[in-house]
Amino acid sequence: MIAYSAGLDVFVTLLVTINPIAVLATYLSLTSHLGKGQKEVVLRQGILFALVVLLVSVFLGNLILKGLGLERYALQVAGGLLFFKFGWDAMQSRVLAEEGDDVTTGAVPLGFPVIAGPGSITAVILFSSVSSPALNGLYIALVFSVFFCLGVTYLLLKHAEAITSRLGKNATVAMVKITGLLIITLGIQLVMSGIAEWLHGL
Repeated sequence: MIAYSAGLDVFVTLLVTINPIAVLATYLSLTSHLGKGQKEVVLRQGILFALVVLLVSVFLGNLILKGLGLERYALQVAGGLLFFKFGWDAMQSRVLAEEGDDVTTGAVPLGFPVIAGPGSITAVILFSSVSSPALNGLYIALVFSVFFCLGVTYLLLKHAEAITSRLGKNATVAMVKITGLLIITLGIQLVMSGIAEWLHGL
């Protein structure tokens, strides 16, 4: 039950921080000069690279924190501020790439930093820092959450043109702004949790 709850938490958090609705516009812009087959190749490369980045963060995140001598509450505060910035950028409808950018591979920039960006990487490291390989159920839930989240992102991007045309520009922008608000809220919560944990340690 704990593993399920943690898996649901990390899935929702990842989905919000990756923000696939906002990625739709960036993906379409990055691949506007490519044919249908080329777009599929770029999309698969991007998803696979994002998967590698996030899984490395899952299994090495805790070691990175310990190696750098960082406390979890410090990452919470830093991550919260980072989330706040991403949420604010989303609400301002800022995109990560301009139309016409030359893209020869989906690994960069689609896989990183568009899909697996600093926000989602920070989220994964935060979750992995409270779990342990000894807690197999929790760790498995974390890994499967990454797979499921990227699976949802893949499906949304695969049908990006149909989704944006059906939703319309105004509805798409509205959804991006709503997601941005959720990211800002998550960022504030992380900052408050980090400060509370720091005060508790004192």
